[in-house]
Amino acid sequence: MAGILMHRPARPLPWYLFTFGLLMSVLGIVTYVYYEVTLGRTPFPSLADAFFIAGYACAAATLLMFQSRRLVRDQASTVDPIIVAVGVGMLAWVFLAQPYVEDPSLSLAQRLVSIAYPLMDVLLLAVVVRMLLVRGERPFAYYPLVAGLVCTLIFDAGYGITTLAGTYETGNQIDAFEMLFLVLFGTAALHPSMKELSDGVVLNPETKLTRRRLVLLAAASLMAPGVLALQWARGASLNIPVIVAGSVVLFLLVLARMMGLVRNNELAAAGIRHLNEGLEERVEEIRVTFLPQLGGAFA
Repeated sequence: MAGILMHRPARPLPWYLFTFGLLMSVLGIVTYVYYEVTLGRTPFPSLADAFFIAGYACAAATLLMFQSRRLVRDQASTVDPIIVAVGVGMLAWVFLAQPYVEDPSLSLAQRLVSIAYPLMDVLLLAVVVRMLLVRGERPFAYYPLVAGLVCTLIFDAGYGITTLAGTYETGNQIDAFEMLFLVLFGTAALHPSMKELSDGVVLNPETKLTRRRLVLLAAASLMAPGVLALQWARGASLNIPVIVAGSVVLFLLVLARMMGLVRNNELAAAGIRHLNEGLEERVEEIRVTFLPQLGGAFA
């Protein structure tokens, strides 16, 4: 709120929404600690989970609002993050969500909430990847904001792994990443460049298949065989339906991405042909108009 009042961005709604999401996260932490202090344990699911999930939804919505004016509305800027999300989503489902789905001791509500967390992380990851891949100038506030979101994803991954292993306790070292997110978000919101983050527009937003983007897409596309190899190495039962479904979706997305590249190349080639035709017509017009006059002048 202080950053909004000080810098008065032209589009304050995303910042208000992000502030509300941050409030939800803080209330989730306070509620979680309250349960532990008063009850000695945290009910699951509880009001804290509702606050946390609402915070994720607000964060994702805010980032999409930021990008609605800063990102290219082309096929690549939409398909590439989805490819990454599907690849990582298979990993998250097999190793973080599926153990809860198959746990007979959990109620339906407990299973749904347990699945909601990794799914919200995958959604947030897709939006963050979309921010990272955008071309154009980035204001300073962009960097602590993205770094804070990455810290959130790291915390959630560590929390999920240690919870499944039964080793998580409040005060764990990974809790530092959750606290760091709050600091980084405050830094982004209080910096004067926060106005540019919500108000700015990329004027030359050409999307190119850079080496960084290609490596990221290749890693995501190889996630399906990677998950299969990990399960085999651990001696776990292979989750064939999920891996097959993920592979099919990835194939279709990569195919759509390649079709987009071909279409862009065709449009570029058509533009060059049109330019050449225009130049040829202009040269012919000059030849027809001026050469007879020059010939008469030298006669």
